Amino acid sequence: MTASPFQLLALQGDLPGRLAAGDPDVVRPLAAFTGHSGAGLVLGEESRPLRYDPAALATALSVRLPRWPVLTVSDGAGDHPYNAARRFLSVDHLTGGRSGVVFRSRGSAPRHTAERISVIRALWNSWPIHSLVADRGTGIYAHTEGIRAIDHQGRDFAVYGALDSPTSIQGEPVSLWYVATAEELDAAHGLVDLVIIDDPALLGRWAASAQDERPGLVASGIAHDDEATAELVPLHSAYELAEAVAGIPTAERVDAAPSLRAVLCLPPRSYDLSSKPLAFGVQHA
Repeated sequence: MTASPFQLLALQGDLPGRLAAGDPDVVRPLAAFTGHSGAGLVLGEESRPLRYDPAALATALSVRLPRWPVLTVSDGAGDHPYNAARRFLSVDHLTGGRSGVVFRSRGSAPRHTAERISVIRALWNSWPIHSLVADRGTGIYAHTEGIRAIDHQGRDFAVYGALDSPTSIQGEPVSLWYVATAEELDAAHGLVDLVIIDDPALLGRWAASAQDERPGLVASGIAHDDEATAELVPLHSAYELAEAVAGIPTAERVDAAPSLRAVLCLPPRSYDLSSKPLAFGVQHA
């Protein structure tokens, strides 16, 4: 691992509202970066009820701070997986593939959260971006045989699909699960890119699992022996934000900022829907 893990700056307190309002004390340090940074912004990682929609704020930041990766928190409260998948994928398109989603259970059973994540990931993959051709000569906009209904009939959700938006240029938005129990950690294996851990006992359980099977680690306030891909840093004031940003190394300016998946050195991810029914037309044998 590198000496300086990627920093996930979780904006808490009044910082999200001040950022949304364009407060210069909050916007200025973030806008100072001219290259891609070793950090991303986490929106929605605070007590409920929220005073704003994290995805809506992320959409605004894609214009105001276009080079910053943005991660939005999803706890599933009153939010159907189809609507969540569509909003988060829209954020990903607007940020040019520099987005991620932090999933939380907040009282839901681990199997419920795991099913929700699985449905959202399947929807993200239901319309492959390579199916878009937009050929004026033939009048073909897309090859619809690649667009699949996810046809999910689960314990808690029934979702047919497909999503009305093509896949991300980074394959999928980066997926994270803030795990609070051993059951959640076990359910996260093979399901998400990264797990956020703030409990030393859970960190030990993560470290003891097979390295080629476990998700990557995001450490939150715990020592991790340089095993973490990233660290979650809660920030509550403009001063803390400025101090955190000042300590982040930046890369040289590039014409096209890399995707969040590329910055974190995460492998490509996809969800195999080849056995699912076509979203349009008739399935042929």
